[in-house]
Order: sequence, then C-alpha cells, then structure tokens
Amino acid sequence: ILLLNPDTKVSNQAITTMLNFLKTRDYIGAVGPEQLNENSSIRITLSRSTIRGILEFIIEKTLQIFSGKYRIIFKSPYQVPILNLGCVMLPKKVFSTKIVFDPEILIYGEEYQLTSHLNKIGLKLYFLRNCYIYHFREKSTSLIGKKWLFTIKNWFFRLKKLRENY
Repeated sequence: ILLLNPDTKVSNQAITTMLNFLKTRDYIGAVGPEQLNENSSIRITLSRSTIRGILEFIIEKTLQIFSGKYRIIFKSPYQVPILNLGCVMLPKKVFSTKIVFDPEILIYGEEYQLTSHLNKIGLKLYFLRNCYIYHFREKSTSLIGKKWLFTIKNWFFRLKKLRENY
C-alpha cells in the first residue's frame, strides 16, 4: 500500500524499488525513499534522524560545495526508527493490525503515530536511499493558508505523547 502526499512527484524507479524491497523481507513494516527538493537537493526529513543519516547528509552536502552539484553517494538502504510519510510503502499486513490515529492531528504528526505503532509490534522501518521522490513540501497547507494551525496541533500532539510515555 502506497501512502503519498499530494505535493510529491515520484521518480520512475521509486515504486518498483520500494515494492521489491518489501517483497523480499517479511519483517518490514514500511519503507520510504529519499526525498528531494524542487532543485534536486536532498531534503532533511525525519527519515534521516539517525547518526548515519546526518553524517551522510553532511558528507554529501560538503562534496556539493566543492563540486557545485549534489549527488547521492551513499545508496544503501538502512533501518531507521521513524520515516517521513510524504511517501511510504507498507505491506497489507500492517493494516490488519490496530492502528489508531489521533483525530486531533491532521497532515503533520502522523509519522510519530504510525512508526511508533510499527516499532511496538516488531516491524522494521527502512530508509531507501537508492530511490527518490520530489517533495514540494508544505504546498498542501499553503493552499489553505493555515500551516500555523497544523504546526501548533503537531506540537500539542508531541507534548501529549511525551506526557503519556513518561
């Protein structure tokens, strides 16, 4: 099952790459591709919230300064604790488990709910750097002009979850 934001453009190989990765591993709960900005530079997303993800970004960004062009050098998929849901593929079995989304959250914040659920039931999340999408971030909310509302709701959700867990 592919979850895709309306402000994205999927590259030719992304869906095939994600599907093939899922088909060959039973323990996967979700996979997500690299996300690029409109100018083809790498977008910092939650999927990069590991030491490896940050170091790869720094190295590739540094090389861009010297060469003038951004290239993805590190292309190996790896396990992550959270995925950005701008584009994510999940096996059907995930939806046979009980996933309850907080009705107070809309557009921003679902990443924490879905990925923490998958982690709790023992399914792994993988960031696939060997495929990519273009994510024209925040175009969805800019159309309705209420990004501030989604940002505030997202922070309230995070505080609520923090209180519940500690």
